[in-house]
This record gives sequence, structure tokens and C-alpha cells, in this order.
Amino acid sequence: MAEDDQQSSAQPFRIAAKIKPRDPKAVSQAPNPRSDNHFVVADPHDLAPAEDIIWRAIEAELQKGPAPTPENPLIILVGEKHTIPSHSLLQLGILERMAKYRSENPDDPARQVMYAVEHPRNMVERTAHHFGLRLGNHKDIGERLEKVDTDGRLAARSSVSVFLPNFGQISSRLLMNNAMALDIPITFTDARIPRDAQTETEMATLDKSDPAAQNASLKLSGRSLDSIDVDIDWRSGLGLALRNRMMVDKTLADAKEKGASIIIQHVGDSHVMGNKDEPGADPLFGMVQTYQDEGVRVLPVFAQTPDHVMQHELDRNPNTIILEGLSDAEFELLDESGPNSEEIIKHNNSVIAAEVDEIERLRDAYNGGQGRDFLAGAETDKKADLKRDIRGALRQAKRIDPPATPGAFTPEA
Repeated sequence: MAEDDQQSSAQPFRIAAKIKPRDPKAVSQAPNPRSDNHFVVADPHDLAPAEDIIWRAIEAELQKGPAPTPENPLIILVGEKHTIPSHSLLQLGILERMAKYRSENPDDPARQVMYAVEHPRNMVERTAHHFGLRLGNHKDIGERLEKVDTDGRLAARSSVSVFLPNFGQISSRLLMNNAMALDIPITFTDARIPRDAQTETEMATLDKSDPAAQNASLKLSGRSLDSIDVDIDWRSGLGLALRNRMMVDKTLADAKEKGASIIIQHVGDSHVMGNKDEPGADPLFGMVQTYQDEGVRVLPVFAQTPDHVMQHELDRNPNTIILEGLSDAEFELLDESGPNSEEIIKHNNSVIAAEVDEIERLRDAYNGGQGRDFLAGAETDKKADLKRDIRGALRQAKRIDPPATPGAFTPEA
């Protein structure tokens, strides 16, 4: 597609309003803006002004119309760096505002919200395997478990109790637990993590036998993954393109199934509009473009200045929200299974303690010192309770009909 055609096709998806800060002392327009809505926050630990900017952009889009529906939802696509707690906890404020917005007219279909997460969609299957539960001979057991886990709570509980990421671990747990406390349906949208048949270890490659991956490949190129002889790394250009397509397909299919018209979706910021620094991470296969190709409205949000995004992509979407100046403190744990594990565990404990300190700073600065008890949702499930519930889900999954692949695509002859 020609560049001019790309620009003209994106026009209908632009957000209507240019947002003005309520308090210029707390948040101000960037001196060299890369979009119409590029802001600098004064206090790196006060998330309230940044939340307000995002919420007012959402309100502007909702007021502009048409009203979102499960068939044509509004996507709030938040690009974050996973290791930074301020990015994760910024989303918590948006989820809380969306829950309040929903409560004002709980029967309105246009106010139904869902939280879409960049975690593997086979989280419940992985947890069942972790607990040593018998999965049976159903090749599609992961899909069946997704169908049983209608509100995503089993996947969410698994993510905070068994498969917490090695980055921003405490803030990830807080975000997921608070989304559940707000009674917001959750969907895990990323590609399934396959398991080596010989060693039983999980692999950082795409499962080419996964119908969702096959479907994504057909949509992107008209080719089956069977024609690719090599493994596809999750982080490669092709891996990113396929994952972006799968995340969009899963989100739109689950919006229809769960009756959600507004989606808060978090992804790593390279997924939003591509990454000029990563070979093959083409913006044409970024999630903004993919949603727009489906005729879906999307409001892109970057929790930090997107230096990896080409300017012409921001020019095509000039009202993209860019937030500059939030705390960039990062927290990442080391793998404890290697040599010197005692030293690594000691190191990781200090990282977790430092992240808690950072979250307390975010709490104390929030809204000019009014605070928010971010740490209120830090607990994990008792593993015995989670194992019991997953065992029950497995029994139920084995009785249901095999689920159809969402958004199945057949190329034209």
C-alpha cells in the first residue's frame, strides 16, 4: 500500500479532541511534541494527572460516537515497558474509572468493559500441568479451558500465584488482583507457550500447530505455517507480527463473547506501532494498524516517549497519548534455577523490596499526597484452592464440545 493511501485510510480513526491539562503545574504540553497529545508530568510518582489525561481522551471519543458495541468496540491500547511499575499502576486508575463509568448505568451495553492482557492464552492449561493434573488426550484442552474460564479469573489467579513474570512482579500482581476485585472480565490474548514433547520444558517459540497461529499466518500472508521449516522465536519480526495478529483476533472474539464494548489492553510498547530498531517489526503489522484494518477504533497510549516509533506513524495517529516523565524505575528478577541460587534469591528479595518501596512512593505522591493504597491487593491465592478450582475446570472442559477457533480465516481461491 502506498504511503499516501496509508495516511488517508487512517483518518476515520483519529480521536476527536486535543486534550488540555487541567493543572498545567502538574502536567504540561511537551516542548517538542511528537503528537497532539504529548505531555510531561511534573512529579514522576504522581499518576493522577496522567490518568486524568487518558480518561479525558476516552471521554472525548465516547462523546464523539458512535457508541461502541461488542461487534465494534473502542480499544484503549496502552503500550508499556513491563519492568516499570508506574506503567502498570497507571492502568489501574483507568480500570477503576471504567468500573465507575460502568456502574453509572450497569445495563448499558456500551459501558461494558474488558481488560485484555499480554499473557499467554493457555495460562490455565500451564497451571494444570504445573500441578501435575491429568490433562487427558484432548489436543484442544487449552482452548476448552479458555472456554470454561469465561471471565478470565482462573487465568488471572494462575498468573499471580504460579506464573508471575520476572519483571515488575509486585505491580503485576496488584494490577491483576485489582482488576478481579473490580469485577472486570479479563482475557489473556498472547500466543500459547508450547511444551517440548521430550523434555516437558516450555519453549520461547510459537506453536505452529496452534490453530490461532495458523489462522494469523493465513491472514498475514495467505501461507500456512507448515511451509516454514524453522522455529519462530516469539521476539523475532515474524513472531511479533503473528502475535500482534493473534492478540487482535483474540481480543475482538472475546469482546463479542463477553459482551464488552470498551477494552483496556496492555502490551509491550513495540507491539503498538512497530519498532524501527527491531528488524521485521513493521508498523504495518503493529496492533494499531491491525485494528484499523478491521474497522475498529483504537486510542493508542504510550506510558513513555516512544523513541522506537517512526514519526510518520504518530503523524497518521496525531492524537496518540504520549506521557513523558513518569518514574522509570525498573525491577527485574533473575532466574533462581541456575548456579549460585542462594545469591540469586538474596538478590531477588532485594529487588522485590525495592519495588515495594517504589510502589509506596507512587502511593504517597498520588493526587498531591492524597494517596492510594496500591498495596491493598498484594495477596496471592492459596495454591490448594487454585488447584481445586482448576481440577474442576478440567473436568468441565473435558465434557464440552471442541471449541471453534475464533475468527477463522479462509483465504480466497
